[in-house]
Amino acid sequence: MGLMKRRDAVVFGLIATGTAAAQKVACPSYFAAGLKARWKPSKDYSLAMLAKMPDQHLSFRPVPEVWTFSQQMTHLADANVLMSAPLRGEKPVYVGDPRQPGRAELEKHLRDSYDLVRASFDRLKSDTDAEQVVQFFDEPIVKRELCYRLLDHATHHRSQALVYLR
Repeated sequence: MGLMKRRDAVVFGLIATGTAAAQKVACPSYFAAGLKARWKPSKDYSLAMLAKMPDQHLSFRPVPEVWTFSQQMTHLADANVLMSAPLRGEKPVYVGDPRQPGRAELEKHLRDSYDLVRASFDRLKSDTDAEQVVQFFDEPIVKRELCYRLLDHATHHRSQALVYLR
């Protein structure tokens, strides 16, 4: 009987130690994992669209009042950097109207902006982190909502640029 009590005490001690250790480790962010899974196809699709547009048509615009294809894609990249800043603990900085870069510069900027956002998602170490309120210009916003806006914004401008390919 003494052996049984000792074994039970050891087992209980191991369970209690494991439980205490588990409480000190943050749960992984399933939200961030889901974002990254959706963000990669967004990046791939945006880069594929850029690859489809011939160099001589990067400056195409359907009517004089709208941005060119290149400006649409530059704006998408600029906004990726700007909108993800609060996720990194930085202040968003507006860079003005989109430039008209050449293909190589545009592709690098687009790729780098998507990679920066992905790295920003990595900073969400738990789902609780996604509920933290941050400042986006004059608007307090929950990080989760800001992440959704990033996805929506990329889709919106990529869709506008898609029409230019026709």
